[in-house]
This record gives sequence, structure tokens and C-alpha cells, in this order.
Amino acid sequence: VLYDWEDGEPFMRKAKDIPSTIQIACGNDTTLTSITIKDPSESHKTVGTWQCPAGCMNKQLQILREKSSKMGTRFKVMRKMHPWRVELAYKTTYCTAINYPLSSCTFTKKQGDKIVQSTIKNIVGAFGVNRQFPRCLVFAPHGVFGMGLLHIHTTQMYQQITNMVTYLRCPSSMNGENFVAILEEQQLLAGTSTPIFEKP
Repeated sequence: VLYDWEDGEPFMRKAKDIPSTIQIACGNDTTLTSITIKDPSESHKTVGTWQCPAGCMNKQLQILREKSSKMGTRFKVMRKMHPWRVELAYKTTYCTAINYPLSSCTFTKKQGDKIVQSTIKNIVGAFGVNRQFPRCLVFAPHGVFGMGLLHIHTTQMYQQITNMVTYLRCPSSMNGENFVAILEEQQLLAGTSTPIFEKP
């Protein structure tokens, strides 16, 4: 990844602006192999998620929207089933498939709404509830008379916080050391002795 600087701000250089090629040799073999130069905004699949150096989530968003829409059609035929069976299918099949890559994603709430936009009506209808039921109650917990469905954005934040706490409890690991270093840097930037997690 190469950077260009404008007014002190770094910008990733596009593939077409990188004139040179990178060649490497493997082991004792002296034959050089060229590495294909890709654009920083071009996503690639790694460990089940679509990531790119520029942090663009459009490809992953498209994949999840297609998967959500495809799985949502299955809930149309579940309207005559008992609600507990619908809930079981929702939690074990739909949530498991959609929530898997969320810990490494940076979706906004609007993007999360787009993922479930074409699906949530079928899911709500399968529970025997009006398909136009207010979304604030669809994603509200049972304690406040909501349906208790999990929003994509909420699940994403929960997974990321859980991962961070897990790594902080293992400071000897590389990820743990990185998190501690980042927190120390943010504490210095805040310019206060009060822990930033205590009063964000």
C-alpha cells in the first residue's frame, strides 16, 4: 500500500497510479513471481469476510443483502408454523449466517437497515404479527413489550466490544498488546487522567 500526502493527510494511492511491480522469490527457487497490484478499494475474501485496505464495506454489504433477501423468502412459508419454531429458525439459521462477519465490519445503522430491509417484513409476518409493526418495537427487548429481534448494528457493536474485552484480558497476545497500545494512545490524546471508558 502506497500513500500520497495532501495538506498533511495520507491518501491511499490507486492501483493505476503505482508504476512499479513487486516481484518475490520462493525459498531456494530464484525465479521471480510478480504480485498483482490491486486497488485499495477492491475487496477480497479472507476468513469468510470481504475486506479491503481502504475500509470500504460495499462488497460485504452487497453479499449480506443478497444472503438476507434469499433467506428471508423462506420465512414466507413459515406463517402457519408455531412462533417458537419461527424463532428457532430465526436464531439458529438466519442470525448465524448474517451475524458471522459483523465483528470485522463497520456498518452504519442505515447500512444495517438496508441489509434487513427486504427481509424483516417476512420474518415479522412469520411470527403472526402485522408486517408493518413499528420497527422500534420489532427490535426492542421483551421487557418493554418488543419482539426481541436483534438489529444488525446492535449485534455488530456487541461483537466488537466482546472481542475487545476478550483481547484486553489476554495482554500477552499480539492483539492484546495492540489494544493496550491503542488505548494508551487515546488516553494521551484525551489529555485527562480520567479513564476514557469511564466517561466517554
